[in-house]
Amino acid sequence: MDWRVWRAPRIDSRPFWRRNDPLGHMVSTVVRTRPGHWVRVHYLPGPHGLPTPFGHNAADPDFVLVHGIGVSSRYFVPLAEELSRTGDVYLIDLPGFARLPRPRRPLAIPGFAAVVDTIIGELSLDRPVFVGHSMGAQVVTELLAGGANAARVADEAGAVLIGPPVNYRERRLVPLVMRFLQSSWHEPATIRRIAISAYFATGLQWFFSVLPHMMNYPIEERIALVPCPVTILRGEYDAVAPQEWIDHLGSVAGTAVPADRARGCNHVTVRGAAHSVIYDHDVDVYDAVLHILQHHAPH
Repeated sequence: MDWRVWRAPRIDSRPFWRRNDPLGHMVSTVVRTRPGHWVRVHYLPGPHGLPTPFGHNAADPDFVLVHGIGVSSRYFVPLAEELSRTGDVYLIDLPGFARLPRPRRPLAIPGFAAVVDTIIGELSLDRPVFVGHSMGAQVVTELLAGGANAARVADEAGAVLIGPPVNYRERRLVPLVMRFLQSSWHEPATIRRIAISAYFATGLQWFFSVLPHMMNYPIEERIALVPCPVTILRGEYDAVAPQEWIDHLGSVAGTAVPADRARGCNHVTVRGAAHSVIYDHDVDVYDAVLHILQHHAPH
């Protein structure tokens, strides 16, 4: 493993290019998990957290946040700040996104999941709650369905899958674009600006290289293998993840797991929200994460 750490300097001495960066108050770590695969981990300590991501208080939960296609961890900041009231928060920028180097070959969802699995193993996280948004929900699902390090903590883990794509009846480019456009009509202008900026940082080549893997990922099959408690969350106006699709995922979650290990699935719909519910309804998402901790985690 190759770790490179930058601790954010004091606010009054930060360089100008980070003064307006919402991630600037976190510790940022760039990690090479394998040749050509670079990941950025942003760390926000919780009430009893240590100053660096290399050690944590075992009494507090760990939250691992995984973003969607084309974007970065920036839109997770409001939610991360809420979650830090309860535990340590790790925001992961996946390879090729957020101005990270692009691997020579596009990664499929299992490839991204393997990257995250390596990170949680290196950080020795023992009570993780994974929060995946959009494509990140696919990554979290694959991670918990088959990740080696995730399997080590599966009985103590939890997952919140937010706006998971792609409805198996609409796995074609035109319908998917239409659903994103329908959802964006209900998004605040701030999240549109964040998304557009992130898409430019990613570049169209990498975006469209990864897109087919996201579109064809069989999340409805892989979620059946997830043993830990799951909450599936969507915004009321999220056309990418319609209620019928969420109901279907909930009905199959954990069904391939032995009965003595299956932990169940909960559904949440956030009123007034769309696909980017994590940004403008962060308190509602925070409550859903707490539900995993309070009602499903083992005691």
